[in-house]
Formats: sequence, structure tokens, C-alpha cells
Amino acid sequence: MLEDLVNDVQVQLHMICPSPTNLDTSATDDELWNTPWMRQTFECSHRDFCSQDDIVLPIILYMDKTGTDAYQRYSLEPILFSTAAIPRENRDKRYAWRHMGFIPSSKDLTKAVDKLQFHHDCLAALLGGIRAAHADPPLITIKDKITGSIMKKRARVPLMMIMGDQPSQDTLCSRLKANAGGAGRVHRSCMCSYMTVDDPSHKCHGVPQESMSQMTTFASLSDTEIAALVGSNQKEIAHLKRVRNMNRKFLEHPFGCYPIKNAFDGMDFGAWPCGVYDACVDDFMHSCELGLIKSVCDVLFEGLQHQESQRLEHLMNAKFHDTKSSVRNTYPRWRLNAGFSRQNMMTSTERVGSLFSLCLALQHEDIKSLVRKAHKRQIQKYEKFPETVNPKNTRESGLQSGDNSEGNSLSEASDSFREGCGKGDSSKYFFEQHCSCEFTEQQVSRLLTDMARHGFDLNIIRSLDVFQIRLLMIEANTLFKNDSITYPGRNIGIYYQQLGAQYTPNAEIVGVVFRACILSPREILGSHREFSFFL
Repeated sequence: MLEDLVNDVQVQLHMICPSPTNLDTSATDDELWNTPWMRQTFECSHRDFCSQDDIVLPIILYMDKTGTDAYQRYSLEPILFSTAAIPRENRDKRYAWRHMGFIPSSKDLTKAVDKLQFHHDCLAALLGGIRAAHADPPLITIKDKITGSIMKKRARVPLMMIMGDQPSQDTLCSRLKANAGGAGRVHRSCMCSYMTVDDPSHKCHGVPQESMSQMTTFASLSDTEIAALVGSNQKEIAHLKRVRNMNRKFLEHPFGCYPIKNAFDGMDFGAWPCGVYDACVDDFMHSCELGLIKSVCDVLFEGLQHQESQRLEHLMNAKFHDTKSSVRNTYPRWRLNAGFSRQNMMTSTERVGSLFSLCLALQHEDIKSLVRKAHKRQIQKYEKFPETVNPKNTRESGLQSGDNSEGNSLSEASDSFREGCGKGDSSKYFFEQHCSCEFTEQQVSRLLTDMARHGFDLNIIRSLDVFQIRLLMIEANTLFKNDSITYPGRNIGIYYQQLGAQYTPNAEIVGVVFRACILSPREILGSHREFSFFL
């Protein structure tokens, strides 16, 4: 398939070579072969590139599940690929892509981890050709653009990016579908938790791919594999089962992923340090047209009551139905049929068009006043939200304020919310309810020692935030409550290495964990989380 694609785009194909730093590339700045990733790939994993014998064809994958019937009951997920050596203008054409295959639905499976493993097993079968090309670059036929001569070159095909929507990307990274309060990891490509995702001062750390891959290997140990490793030795069997259980728990909290064998393990991702976690990117349609634009449309149209929606549709149809323009074909496509304000059964382009048409319609006072009225009602809902923190104070203030309650609602809600936060008993945050941990420094040291003896890399803790450290220590305390844990008397491959009777964890790491466990809620949240809404 790769050679078939290359044959179809011979004329447009760009020969990617390591470029000197002083070369002017301003004419093609927006092309993928001029990205830092491409330059770094030549500097690290493809240093032995030879322009006479080799050709680099960075692979781009695209995946997006689609329904096969009108009611979306049966789905297939096609996998397409192209190469970054094709200029962007040509890569937008249909002939620049090839189908690798389809991933079938896993609806017959019940457990989430089984569904995910089935998906990756199917994907691994489809990626077998690329994996083989990484190990042994194939020879493909290339026609020289200048001389017209035919030559054979080795095709280097590092994976550059994988495009798709958020659910598909999370599936590829085996991430748990957790985005609400308490998420240990809110995005597949970094280690930010829900506590730090909105903190501009927080330094984001990449996913520790090698450590997570090792944890997945340990968590995937089967009883049969354990028996093959240690035979009938009950002490060693019990230890390996604890290792398996610990890694399963830690992968869930705080790392937020499933213990499955990833289809992309061991593949060549060029300069991406975290492999598939870095290479998964959101395409424009899902991130903008079906993401940002959809959210703006939801805010604008869903705030309208039924009669207001009908009124808006009538006014917009009256103003745009017979309007003619010589540049109409350059506008986003819109559909102003009855019921368009409900935003159902619309393509991504039509959704953009509906927002664009509303922007034009807002130039008219009657439509502007209608939308402003609905928007004001939505603002009042959000402004009054903090009043639910302290219902008693809210009811009293409402009775005393009389007709002036609407004008003072924001300031009263602010006072009520501040008072509740100060007392600490009106409304608890997730970590207060579920992540309450009080450990002495000696207890922290003992738990870290048990974790290290069970094969956990304590250096990972340096990349975790306070909330993730708390999640980790709560899981560890549950696993290692028993002080009389015994360990095998010999090394067991990669699953157990004797650390010696005098082993103690790094004092710096012990201090980091201990401080994370004793911080008060106010110190963890910071003033920007509690009161920024009212400042």
C-alpha cells in the first residue's frame, strides 16, 4: 500500500533531508517536514540517514469511528494513513490517503478492559506492516524528478502523528474515561490532575512511558505465568500477586489508565519522547468545529426557551431567506430550516454556518434583544450557583432582601461562599471527601519502602502533583496495611530484585510525600481556586 501511495503522488512528493540551520524555509513553514519534530528525529533515532539510499516518509494515521446503519447500532472504525512528505494542499485530497483496514465493534464484550484489549489486538494486527517496516525498512521505487531515472530506496516510516477525536485518542492511550472531579489524569499526553489543570503556574510533566509500560507488564501477569516463574513456592506466588495487584491499583489511581498491552508499544515515533502519548493529536474538525464551535452554539441556542427559539428561527429566516450575494459561496454553509436552533442532525460545517448566520443576524436589534434576554437569564443562573453552598444563609438573605435581592445576589452569594470555605464544613471538595490521608513521616517511609520492594520506581513521584501523591499513598496504605510482609529469598527476573535489609527510600522523596499528605485544603487549592470567581 505504501508503494501504491508513493506512485500516485510521485510528482508532489517532497524529498525530506536533514536541513542546515541557515536554510531559508519560509515558503514552506506550514509543512510538516519543517517542524521541530522532523529535525529532532534526524538528530536522534535516524542519525544514520543517507539521502542517496534512504527516503523518509513520516506516517500520519487517522481514525474515527462511524456508524454503518441509520440508527448507529453497528459501528466500524476505519484506519487511514498518509505521509507528511506530501504537501498539505495535496494531502487534503482523497488520493493522498489509503485504507489500512477496519476495527470492528466490541459491543459483545462486557468488561471495559476486555473491550479495550480487543481494540488494541485488532489494531496491532493492522499495524503489523508498519512495525515490520520499522525493524527492516522496505525498498520502494522512486522516480527522480530531475533526471527521470528510477531508483530503489529504503523507506524510513516513523509514526509522526495520529489524528482523531478525543474518545478515539483516549482509547489508543488506554486512558480511563474520567474527566470529572477526582480525575487523577485529565489528559492522555501529560500528568496533570483535575487539581492542577487550571493552574497556570503548574509545570506540566510528560507521561512516564517506560515506567507505565513496565507497570502494565507487571499488572498483566496471569496465574499461569506466575506458576511458570516460581512453581509452587507459596511465598513467591503471594509476592507476585501483590506486585500484580499493586500495579493494577496504581495504574487506575493516579495514572488513570487500563492495564492492557498497547498496540503501539515498541514502535518508532521518531523524536516523540512519550511515544503514542505525544503523537495523538486532535484534528481540526473535532477540536474546533465539533468542539469549540459546538460548545458556543450550545451556550447560545440552548439558553433559549421554546417560544424564543421559534421566534429566533422566524426572524432569521425572514432576514436571510431571499438575501442574495455574489460572495455567498465563500460563506460557511448554513441550514435555516424549522428547528435548526435545536442543533440536531447537523454536520460540522452546518454547525459553523449556523453560528456564522447568528453573528450576522445579531446586527439587527430585534434579534439582538431576544438573544440578550436569554443570555442574561443564563448569567443569573451561574451567578447564583454559589448560594447553594450555604442554603440557610441563602434563605435568610432572600427573605430579608425583598425586591432588591436580584441586585445583591452576587455579593451575598460571594459572602456566603467565602464563609463556607472559611469554616470548611459547608461544602467539601473531592479530595477532602475521598483523599483524606494523615500519615507520619515514619509511616510514609515504610509505605515507600514496601512500594520499592514490590518493584515500583519511586522517582515517578517527582512528576506527580499533591492530589496524585495522595491517591498513590491511599492505595499503598490499603495494599500494605500488614506490617509483617515477607519477601522472596531470591531474585525473580524483572519482577523482584532484592534491595537488602538496610534499604531506605530517598529522603527527598519521603519529604515530598510527607508534605503532600499534611497540607491543608487551603494550601492545596490556593486563593486562585477559592475566590477568583468573585474578584
